[in-house]
Amino acid sequence: SRRSSTAGPQGAELKARIQEPDSSEQIIIGTAIKARYAYLSQRGYYPDDPQKSNQDAFTIVRDFTPSSSASDDDGGWFFGVFDGH
Repeated sequence: SRRSSTAGPQGAELKARIQEPDSSEQIIIGTAIKARYAYLSQRGYYPDDPQKSNQDAFTIVRDFTPSSSASDDDGGWFFGVFDGH
């Protein structure tokens, strides 16, 4: 059977649209909080523009709220996810 013209990307084409890290990251805040994070972003599928760039973004900021008395691990973290459309 023929693939429908409205079907999304498959296999290697789909994999090429995904942005992800090699592994997750772990952070330790103070003495009580351990967290692990990772991200994955998939470029959208636009049949009329198959090479359209990914419009999504993310940011991770260490020491987001630094103070003179905070150690490197206690300065706060900011995790932002931005949906680009």
